[in-house]
Amino acid sequence: MNIGVVNGIDHLVGSFFKKIGNGGTTRFWHDSWLGPQSLKEVFPHLFLISVQKECSVQEVGRWNSGRWEWVVRWRRNLFVWEEELHQSLMELLTPIQLANVEDEWRCHYTNGGTFSVSLLYKYLSGKIITPISLDPELVRDLGFLWESLAPSKVIVFSWQLLRRRLPIRVNLAKRGIVEYDSTSFCVLCPMNHECESHLFGWCAFASTLWGKIFKWFDWDVAVPRDPLEIFRRFSVGVGGGKRLKGLLAVWHVVVWAIWKARNDLIFNAQVPVMEDVLSRITYTSWKWLVDKKMGSGCSLYEWMTYPMDCIRRCV
Repeated sequence: MNIGVVNGIDHLVGSFFKKIGNGGTTRFWHDSWLGPQSLKEVFPHLFLISVQKECSVQEVGRWNSGRWEWVVRWRRNLFVWEEELHQSLMELLTPIQLANVEDEWRCHYTNGGTFSVSLLYKYLSGKIITPISLDPELVRDLGFLWESLAPSKVIVFSWQLLRRRLPIRVNLAKRGIVEYDSTSFCVLCPMNHECESHLFGWCAFASTLWGKIFKWFDWDVAVPRDPLEIFRRFSVGVGGGKRLKGLLAVWHVVVWAIWKARNDLIFNAQVPVMEDVLSRITYTSWKWLVDKKMGSGCSLYEWMTYPMDCIRRCV
């Protein structure tokens, strides 16, 4: 277990500690088992010349006549000034005797000191996690999101989209997984960095696709550019029940199709063809209606030609 720095502040230093048993699950250099710092932080130079960098505590010693003795090895003979560091290290190690029990995490501020995941969560939630505050309109929108005929995996994907949590290039760059450079540009239209707002709204491919969808529904209004505003065009003020589910099914299909087109281009080098994408959208959304017995009286031709009439018929 690696208890480290969260948001730049080490909230756990001095609260949790490793109680050594047999040393089998504790890393000698990397884990903090002799104090608030690891040995590689206390003795950085000795760590560099160690040949036991990845060893457990149990592997840095041996039993001799019923007593534990430490055997720390180096990749070369030590210089005189390094001998002093080695002596300081041994002064810390010598009093420690291993036992025939498992290592365990303990915490100072509880009765008995026994560590548990639940205890760690409660501690962190009180120290680190800030209360979640969402815009009331977004809460409403997220509630609408689940009123859909889409499969669960598509709904979860859409929830990530509206919460700006997709593994998209800008988000990956923020997490340090990829570089924030030319490689983080949108692959469907390399005009901007790939973020949710661009890929699902401002992107030339996406905006053209939404324009065709709006025309399919005979909506004579300007197409919003923000994904959340597009979502609201399909959900707010349309009533509830089957009509809402029918319209949201189309929205889910479109954003899923954009994501699939993006992934096919990145991973399979398949350039998306607009008409093929539109055909898949109309067929998939109609299939969802039929599978849920909402569009049982609506043929695929009728759905492709008069989608709003088909949805009204199902109310």
